[in-house]
Amino acid sequence: GLHSTVAGSAAELRRRCVEERRLLVLPAFESCADACEAAALAAGGKPALAAAVVAGRARTFASDGRCGDTFPQGHRATDSKRWLATDGAYSVEHEEGFEPFVVASRRLVPPYDERFTGFGRNKILQLWEAARLCGFTFEVVPSHFVVHARHAA
Repeated sequence: GLHSTVAGSAAELRRRCVEERRLLVLPAFESCADACEAAALAAGGKPALAAAVVAGRARTFASDGRCGDTFPQGHRATDSKRWLATDGAYSVEHEEGFEPFVVASRRLVPPYDERFTGFGRNKILQLWEAARLCGFTFEVVPSHFVVHARHAA
């Protein structure tokens, strides 16, 4: 999984995060069913996830309202279709509303301001600051992802 890869390639990840000032983006998906299917999708790896997307059982997180909330700009820049079709990392540009899940150097990323509460005033602003004011770039990693598990409100 992600932890073993991060532990196994810590020096390379540190170089990319620290020396190259990159935020490593983990594409986000969600199951159109329940939390059990989300866990199975995550455990099945990229091929199982791709098959579920094609079959309509999974989608980019919050992209179209079929499986729950809709906020397409949150993960649109990640370009999940491109990610599903590639085996290599690629850079993406920050855009308004972008709120990816990232791996980053805690020492370099601006601290999260806990006064930010409510929709749009949270991770979106922290990542905007990292990209626009601190010069970070976004790199989508080729083989790791997150799957959101639906839960009761």
